[in-house]
Amino acid sequence: MKFKYYKGIRRLKHRVSGKNNNSSKSKASESLIFNTNAKLISEVTGNFITIMDALNLNYDKKHQIHPLLSKLVLNLNKVMGDFKENRQLLVDWLVFLNQMNSSDSISKEDGKKLLFDLETAYNKFYDLLE
Repeated sequence: MKFKYYKGIRRLKHRVSGKNNNSSKSKASESLIFNTNAKLISEVTGNFITIMDALNLNYDKKHQIHPLLSKLVLNLNKVMGDFKENRQLLVDWLVFLNQMNSSDSISKEDGKKLLFDLETAYNKFYDLLE
């Protein structure tokens, strides 16, 4: 008895397994989604740290703080969607900064409040990742 295994030979030539290839594609797409989310989470963490460090270094001008805060909020939206718990606090700070002239400074008290709100939001963000 001679059997010809055309499909098996073709698989060997093209290095394709006999299993359903959709599972490897879904694993690849899951990995891509995970890597994308991991990258965004890393960026958000970096954004939090950068703006908190800037405030600790007494950055108080609108043109110094606003870009850092807006980038944080934009990246937070990409990762967490609405991030409802503390997102509104951060958006309120953006509105507050938008009403200032670019050369205006926030007061020391406002800087402390902003830093506190950022630390609170960061802790909530970190808790959501667990």
